[in-house]
Amino acid sequence: MERQILVVDDSPIILAQVERLLLEEGYFPVLCSTGNAALELAREAPFDLVITDFHMPGISGLVFLQRLRDIPGHQETPAIILSSEPSGEFAQKARKVGAKAWMSKPIKPRPLIQAINHLVELFGRKVA
Repeated sequence: MERQILVVDDSPIILAQVERLLLEEGYFPVLCSTGNAALELAREAPFDLVITDFHMPGISGLVFLQRLRDIPGHQETPAIILSSEPSGEFAQKARKVGAKAWMSKPIKPRPLIQAINHLVELFGRKVA
């Protein structure tokens, strides 16, 4: 089964960087530049993991994750938040809506891939 990961970020540079990393690891990335568009995609398909920016125009990464939890099949989808904010208070809020990890920007490829691999193994859709 191909592991699909939804990546939500308003930065084309971040989307391209994460897409490249995911493809190199054998994942199938699905890219979205807004939280609302990502919610539409989530209504159509399951994902093994979600990676979302914290600050985006429209709805924030936190609001996106809150709404994602209301979509059947996504109550437990693991999520990683990407942000230039220091973790502290923001990370606590992210954990309350189901984020399993908080990664600072600029992205450090090795820690991000390690977190992705770990979360997909622990929480991703089970292979039949």
